[in-house]
Amino acid sequence: MPPDSAALTLSLAPLTIAVDQTRGIHSRPVHAARKTAPMFIAYINLARREDRRVFMDSQLNLLGIPSTRIGAVTPADLDPAAIDAYANPRRPGWLTAAELACTHSHVAAWRAFLDSPAKHALILEDDTILSLKLPDFLASFMDAAPEVDLLRLETTLRPLSIAPGGPVIEGVALRHYVGDVGGAAAYLISRRAAEALVFDPEVYRRHMDRLLFDSEGAVARRFTVLQAVPALGIQARVMGAQAPVKLDSDLIDEPGRLRAEKPYALRHAIRRIATSVHRDTFGAARKIWFRRVGGAQRQRVPYSPN
Repeated sequence: MPPDSAALTLSLAPLTIAVDQTRGIHSRPVHAARKTAPMFIAYINLARREDRRVFMDSQLNLLGIPSTRIGAVTPADLDPAAIDAYANPRRPGWLTAAELACTHSHVAAWRAFLDSPAKHALILEDDTILSLKLPDFLASFMDAAPEVDLLRLETTLRPLSIAPGGPVIEGVALRHYVGDVGGAAAYLISRRAAEALVFDPEVYRRHMDRLLFDSEGAVARRFTVLQAVPALGIQARVMGAQAPVKLDSDLIDEPGRLRAEKPYALRHAIRRIATSVHRDTFGAARKIWFRRVGGAQRQRVPYSPN
């Protein structure tokens, strides 16, 4: 096991994962997952992050959820033409090479999903802490077959304007929302959405965290995008000191982004101002309507560990 996983001790004896032998991810037994219609379930993992692979395999095995590992794409794997088109700081709305690689990783997961007969897929990133409710929720979700193309299962604990109503599955409400929420660490995607997005070049122009779940974005205008309340997943970095395992980010490099943008700072500043004006005007108006007419309330989506 590599040095960066030395602090991670995992024990499956018999139904508990122990982290640093002091705190458990799950504190009670997990019953076998119910049989359900097939769902494609995958997590994305860099080859060098064996610590995260052990973490996800152990966690999913504990929950009784069979899964497929998708090897994460790295910047070294990217075609130079793709880097020039989407990861060039001279271009507006550029991504870093790491962010572009992350997008390619999710697209690879969608392609693997489309090679299966499943109607929905659960896509996970390898630093996601999962709820004990997840197995029963997935089984009941497939039985209920709600009309949803993208269901955000995680929370970043940031406030969202969330509408009342919507279907409730195993105590989890599927809600419409307004907000630009980050995070693509745990979500369900329909075959219809995957078939459309996997061939859409616009997918590569936004960070995956923002692309899928921005209520004002192009994806939300094309598909039914909902939020699970409470959430059934949360990234370790979001939990901070309360997280039962320490898994650092592979993507966050704000100083590097700023250095790359510096020669083109004015160009990017103008674009960001224009984007902010548009969002503050139309997005704010929609939020007001959503709250006053739709009865939405601004709230933080809680995470339900069990």
